[in-house]
Parts: sequence; structure tokens; C-alpha cells
Amino acid sequence: EKRVRSRFSHRLVAVGANDTEVVPADQLHAATDAISEALALPLVLPRDHGAGASTSTSSSSSPPSAADWRAFAASWNDALANALGSPRLKAALVRAYEDGLTPRVLSTACHGTLANVQARATAADSAGSPTTIRAEDIAVGLAVSGGAFGREASVAESSIAELAVLVVLFRLESRALLSATQQANDAAIGGAGGALAKNAGTGTSNFLAICQEYAALCAAAGGADSFSRRTLSRAVASLCHRELVGPSRVSHGGGVSLWSGAHKSLLGDVYVPLRVMVSRLELENGVRAHARAPASLLRWLKET
Repeated sequence: EKRVRSRFSHRLVAVGANDTEVVPADQLHAATDAISEALALPLVLPRDHGAGASTSTSSSSSPPSAADWRAFAASWNDALANALGSPRLKAALVRAYEDGLTPRVLSTACHGTLANVQARATAADSAGSPTTIRAEDIAVGLAVSGGAFGREASVAESSIAELAVLVVLFRLESRALLSATQQANDAAIGGAGGALAKNAGTGTSNFLAICQEYAALCAAAGGADSFSRRTLSRAVASLCHRELVGPSRVSHGGGVSLWSGAHKSLLGDVYVPLRVMVSRLELENGVRAHARAPASLLRWLKET
């Protein structure tokens, strides 16, 4: 044991990070299942189907017959299955996952997909078969729903307390990342081999850390009016519901998945690590676009 320690204790192994994050297969399956469930059509026409709800591009105002509906629904579902298995759609899902693929994004993407199909049907309103779905329609819906513009607009619609939580949480994440980088550099130089293990978990960005950081910032600003802990708790709940804040990818020794509904239990545990689900640029643009955002929020953000 002594010989092994003397020979290998000073050696470091550098593991290079991948350029792109590997998306878990279960996440992609959950996304495709959600899209399929939302966009698939029943083979039986609903009884309360009105005349104006016809999916066909035909100009007739009468509802389709049962046979016509069955034929169209079968064609639509086959096209949907082919679209979900397209490599182009898989690439779009990977990009959406890197930007933050959440149930809200998928729901918005499905609405955008149907809008794309309707636009194509209107453009090709001449006589012909009804327009079906394509992989390009879903890919465009994903790109629009998960884009930076939507997140910036969501940040701009937040309350002052919610903006404060976002800025403070971003500061905590940036500080933890900087600390981890410095510790890694010290360990690479030598003499700090146990620093990483000693300081593990000190940069946790949970609700308690948010309250402490916010109180320290308000005290440094000369005792300015600050929000209560109850108000901050409600702000975190709203941000989690709107998916601007979510659980850290690794929590309590295991992965936390937004698909499993684990984010609903965040509000009852003040020690659960949290993370900001918007980038610095999106957060800064959202704060600037806010009509009543205090100047101190931008100053706190620029100090990171």
C-alpha cells in the first residue's frame, strides 16, 4: 500500500469533456412519446366534431364522413410515426435538450407544429389530398418554442422578487464554478490533492443559500428594502412552475429528471440544489427589458 501511494499519489489523469452533451435515451423516448401522444389523431371521429373543425384542406363546410376521417387519421398517424423516426427530428431534439427540453417547451412545440401544418395547408389550398405532418414541421416548432426569445420574454414578464432570485442564483452558480476551477488548478499544480474532497458541496445553490446571498447583497446596499423569506419562497415556486429554475442535474447522489415530476418536490426541501435554466445573455436581456427592474439587479449580475 505504501509503494502504491508513493508511486501514484502525484499522478493526475486528465479527462477531456465532450463537445456535445450525450442525451440520455430515456429523455429522447419521453420527448417523442409526448409529441406522439399530443399530435396523434383518433381513428374514430368524435361525435361533437363541428363543421368548422375539419382537418381537411377541402373548402367544403360539411364534416367529413367516418370513412374519410379514418383514412385521413391513418395517413396522419403514419406520417407522424415517420417524422418521429427521422434523423433530422432527432437532431432537433438534441439541440432542444441542450437548450432545456421541458414539458412546457414540448407543449409549445406541438402548438407550433400544428400552426406550421396549417400554414402549409393554406398555402397549398388548391384541390388535392389533405396536408399531413412532416419532420420539418416538428423541428421548426421545437426551434421556435425553445429559442432564446421565448426565455427572454419569460424573464421580462417575471416579478421583481423572481428577477432577484434568478440573479442571486446565477451569482451562486458562477461563484461555485469559479471555485471549482480554482481548486482544480491548485490540485493540478500539487499540494492540494484533498481540497476537492474537503470543499465538496460548499457551493450548493439551494434555497437557503439564495436567502443568505440575497440578504448579504441587500445589507451591502445600505439596508435597502428587501423581500421576506416567504416572498422569495413563492418566487422560487413560480420560477420552478415556469421552468426558469429547475433541480440540479445531480441531486442527493442521483440524477433528477424533469420528466418524472421530481421538480414538484423542490418546494418542500430547502436543501435541494437548484440551477438557472437560462443563459447569462438571456437573463441580462430579460432584466433590461423589464419595465420596473431595479438598477441593482443589473449591477449584481455584472459583478459575477
